[in-house]
Amino acid sequence: MIINKIKIENFRNYTEEEILFTNKINYILGDNAQGKTNLLESIFFILNNESFKNIKEEELFNENNKLKQFNITLEIINDNKKYSIELNKNENKKNYKINGVKRDFKNKIIKTILFIPDDLQIVKEGPGKRRDFLDNEIKILFPNYKNLIKNYYKLLSQKNYLLKNRRDKNLIRTFNIQLAENGKEIIKYRLFFLKNITPIARNTYNTISEKNEILSINYKPSFNFNNYEEELELNLENELLRKQSLIGIHRDDIIFYINGKNIKSFASQGQQRSVVLSLKIAELEYLKKYYNYFPILLLDDVFSELDEKRKNMLIRILRENNIQSFITLANIELIKNQINENDKIIKINNGKIEENIIIGK
Repeated sequence: MIINKIKIENFRNYTEEEILFTNKINYILGDNAQGKTNLLESIFFILNNESFKNIKEEELFNENNKLKQFNITLEIINDNKKYSIELNKNENKKNYKINGVKRDFKNKIIKTILFIPDDLQIVKEGPGKRRDFLDNEIKILFPNYKNLIKNYYKLLSQKNYLLKNRRDKNLIRTFNIQLAENGKEIIKYRLFFLKNITPIARNTYNTISEKNEILSINYKPSFNFNNYEEELELNLENELLRKQSLIGIHRDDIIFYINGKNIKSFASQGQQRSVVLSLKIAELEYLKKYYNYFPILLLDDVFSELDEKRKNMLIRILRENNIQSFITLANIELIKNQINENDKIIKINNGKIEENIIIGK
């Protein structure tokens, strides 16, 4: 399953553009603020019904469009058959059409794996970033996990309100029972996911680092989750004193190691970026087994901190697995040694497709 073509109308800095893609690697070239990331965002938006940025959706309208609406159309090829996905978004609603027939959005029509520079916060920042990463990736695999997480944090918010205002122990215990039930399910999903992608991520990172470094990933619970209810009860008085929930899966962490050392403390920017890429590629491979096709891979500014060897290894992995990829970059020199005749370069200048060429043709 691949994206063959996209048409964008009045989205971000695009007025109206139509772009053909290759089923291999699509390099999206241009200076800063020209529309490279916006192109990735348009693909992600139509396939996920949301932006990958923390924004209000009205910010997506082209500022020169008085109608306050945008349209995105994808032409998809699957088993040698073409079909279209159309999205019209105005100030009030979104309308999806599949092959011209109005349809409700189906969660993640085609799976997408995204890498953006902010993903480096997974290893550089606090546990919350790593939990968010883990939960967001699990949602791609298991759509019902989204409701599980949403329900957990709704219960947690209600419990925190009680701890601060009502301090009713029996009512708090009622919430603890529900939090424990919900939390146990979340832990099962998290451990299952890490169990399946960790070996793949380790092998991928080993390849990217030319077998010089070993990646390990450990889930670090903040409490003994085998005795969830007991832990909540034991900490009830302390939570009342502190007026906040101190026990639960919302305080767990994921630790990444290279050769036994915590990467947050010592790893270079290139190593950190390679770890995140390895996680993304591991998920690609796992999703391939699960859905029998590779998801679409969107990589924003992925090469800026990778040395030549790591770049070569990454491209080799994409080529060997025939993964359709969309990679943004500002400088053609970053990829001059990686390009082949099956790749495509799409040059963008202020929301316009200045060049649209297939290398070698």
